[in-house]
Amino acid sequence: MQLTPTQIDEFNTRGVLIAPDALTHDDQQPLIDELCEWIDARAKALHAEGKLSELHEDAPFTTRYGLLFKQCSEIGQGMDIMRYRGRAIFEFLRNDNLLDL
Repeated sequence: MQLTPTQIDEFNTRGVLIAPDALTHDDQQPLIDELCEWIDARAKALHAEGKLSELHEDAPFTTRYGLLFKQCSEIGQGMDIMRYRGRAIFEFLRNDNLLDL
């Protein structure tokens, strides 16, 4: 997907741009799968430490992290791009659809 001159101008002016459908489900799914695994392992570790009472294992990806964070803000420690460098994240940063923007 190529950005239009209007979209580029909006990005340059506002510093942000919403580009619906720029990435496909197939572009995002490996990243979602990898983050789900990381969140699950982190949640189980915090649960074992007594910092989480509910794992919300049946909650969808779009809400599970928020439910866990509500119980313990430590859930996100180590998930930032400076510390967590999973294979899917690396591949996502080289994604053709992302780079075409």
